[in-house]
Amino acid sequence: MITRLKMTVLVNNRLMKKGLLAEHGWSLLIEADGHLLLWDTGQGMVLEHNAAQLGIDLHRIEAVLLSHGHYDHTGGLQNVLAQAPQAKVYCHPHVFNRKFRRQAGGKGFRENGLAVYSRETLAEACGGLAVSAEPAEVIPGLWLSGEVPRGSGPEMIRNFYSDEACTVPDRLLDDQSLFAETSQGTVVLLACSHSGVANILAAAARVTGKEEIYAVIGGMHLVREPPGSAASLLDELLKRNVQVLGPAHCTGGRADAELQVNFPGKYLDILVGSRFEFWTH
Repeated sequence: MITRLKMTVLVNNRLMKKGLLAEHGWSLLIEADGHLLLWDTGQGMVLEHNAAQLGIDLHRIEAVLLSHGHYDHTGGLQNVLAQAPQAKVYCHPHVFNRKFRRQAGGKGFRENGLAVYSRETLAEACGGLAVSAEPAEVIPGLWLSGEVPRGSGPEMIRNFYSDEACTVPDRLLDDQSLFAETSQGTVVLLACSHSGVANILAAAARVTGKEEIYAVIGGMHLVREPPGSAASLLDELLKRNVQVLGPAHCTGGRADAELQVNFPGKYLDILVGSRFEFWTH
């Protein structure tokens, strides 16, 4: 169990204060019982600037945990490893697959995967490479979900493909989340939730052995989902007795507002520069 869990938002779509920068992406610095970890790296345009503004030394990072292979979560990896070459990198095998998204109007495609590294070159650039589709305990009490079983709810994979012609859907099986076991309960840290939040929470229950979830923080990928999707998500959160909610990144403004108004517990406003903690009293 983690006795002290502290998180700082380094990359997100919205800002907390002047002097920081935003981009469409996600990166969360995690301090857990003396360990310093990075959950995703954003696109790579603002992470280093924001870390410097917040007084964070990226050289000290022990491990980089990659949620999935999209550019807005892996684009800053090269810059991070230039500063922290000793860091171990954790990822799913499909992180290295080519990934595409159909352009608006169906005209052409955009490649949006991990363009900088192959499995071999990444292994050379970091302090160790852990590639697995299985759940992994990164430090005591902090689990990387591994490949999330689908079927408990909808997947958020619309308009993602594995080929340039955009004919082969990409189920984004590399989509992972983090599960932190704290004295207050399980804290689930999302990235983009392509697996679907309901499936991720079910996976958290299986890994930790606890059906209830204390907090859910991160991207929920409702930005292009139809009206009512937030209500379905809210039902799932209440079913798990979630007490703390912090939507971010790809959740989308409409869904974010619906969740904020209707969630009965503590709502966290997740902005670049936000810091929040969970600890043993």
